[in-house]
Amino acid sequence: MRPSEFNDGKYANGLLCQLPYPTDDTRLIIAAAQEGIKRL
Repeated sequence: MRPSEFNDGKYANGLLCQLPYPTDDTRLIIAAAQEGIKRL
């Protein structure tokens, strides 16, 4: 991989985690975030 020529050598990666339904349960949010981190 190489960083963008227009980004001063900085690299950033992002991911959206979609939950099956709206929730404020932090256990579900953390589990989804951990799965996303594994895919990065």
